[in-house]
Amino acid sequence: MRNIITFLLIFLNIGILNAQIPIGTFRSHLPYKSFHSVASTSDYIYAATNKSLMLLKKSDREVSSWSKIDGLSEVGISMIYYSKENDVLIIAYSNSNLDFIKNDKLFNVADIKNKQLIGSKKINNIYVSEDIAYLSCAFGVVLINLQNFTIQDTWFTTRNNEIFEVKDFTILNNKYYLTTAKGIFNIETDNIRVMDFAEWKFEDELGEFDYNMIQTFHNRLYANKNGNLVLEDSIFVMEGGVWNYDSTIYSHIVRSIDATNEELLVCDWNCVHVYDTNEIKTYYGTWSDGSILEQARQAIFDGKEDIWVADDYMGL
Repeated sequence: MRNIITFLLIFLNIGILNAQIPIGTFRSHLPYKSFHSVASTSDYIYAATNKSLMLLKKSDREVSSWSKIDGLSEVGISMIYYSKENDVLIIAYSNSNLDFIKNDKLFNVADIKNKQLIGSKKINNIYVSEDIAYLSCAFGVVLINLQNFTIQDTWFTTRNNEIFEVKDFTILNNKYYLTTAKGIFNIETDNIRVMDFAEWKFEDELGEFDYNMIQTFHNRLYANKNGNLVLEDSIFVMEGGVWNYDSTIYSHIVRSIDATNEELLVCDWNCVHVYDTNEIKTYYGTWSDGSILEQARQAIFDGKEDIWVADDYMGL
């Protein structure tokens, strides 16, 4: 049994959340209308607006917020990410400043913000492996040590005097993968020349197209080919070193892809789909009653049986 409940951030419960709330009904509790990023810890749901963070306590649904007035370094939050392994909440801002919250203490890293670079310094995505955060940036990949919150390395993605903006990043089978507007590139994790983008291998099978997301799941890679609102998006899967178009996974305007060990979550602009390791769809959910056009930005698993969706128009 699966329930859909809204808190003005949209809460999709795949399990039995509350016997008093009928399946398919909606209930609003929070005084917020627009969220674009969401993260889940064991105790809280964090959701980002442009100016502040909303905190929803899971145990009693108590709501609070953090803003610059409360100690955050900036306004203009672009995205948030929670690393369970390191118990760190990462907050990226539109000006490339970064806050890290661990044990109720805030650590600011302003190196990217303050760095003198030609062009954009936008942070597009965050991926964490062990104690390193890999930031997909407009100029390359920045590695931040989550033990001491210092920049460990920077890999500039420039080839033949052209800057390749990094859209997303992941690791699979001892290889780094990154996506750009001109295709996907990889390199072995032990390659000592990883800082030289000329050493990165271009994934010829996928062509020079805009791939804006990549996700590891069940020893496979899933990459989203961005249709840029002109064409429908397309998801490609790599298994055994071979890429193929995946007609099983629904993709129209894909906004995020998340995964656990056993399930893959694809968030489209107006719905979510969950697949098992055999790509059998186990859940489909939407949250609009027809009065407001959905505009989902991100959906995540919360570590149990719940899905949280951040929506521009309908909240969280």
